[in-house]
This record gives sequence, structure tokens and C-alpha cells, in this order.
Amino acid sequence: MAHDRFSRDQGFSMNRKRVRRLMHLMGLKAFYPKPNLSERFHTQCACPYLLHGLTIDRPNQV
Repeated sequence: MAHDRFSRDQGFSMNRKRVRRLMHLMGLKAFYPKPNLSERFHTQCACPYLLHGLTIDRPNQV
């Protein structure tokens, strides 16, 4: 990993957990593409609105 190589070049030896903890303390976050779950299967899961154009004028009609 990049942080491992940098730390070794600087003379430090640390594991992934420590790097994660230090990044959290400093408020640093890694940038990477995250899955867009809202658009992933939108066309497959889209359901038609079946009450479109239906006039509802009394209780328990639908």
C-alpha cells in the first residue's frame, strides 16, 4: 500500500490499524469511487404507479 511504502521510506513501521486510527484522529478520509446504489438497478426495480388516473372518492376504495 502507498502509506506502508511512505512510512517505511521515512523510517516508521506501523500497521494498517494504526494508520486508520491516526487518519481518523486527523480527520483524513481516503478518496475512492463508491458504489452508487440508488441508480444501480433502478430500471429493473422500477414499478409503475398503478393508481395513476384513478379518482379516489371514498374510504377503503384502494
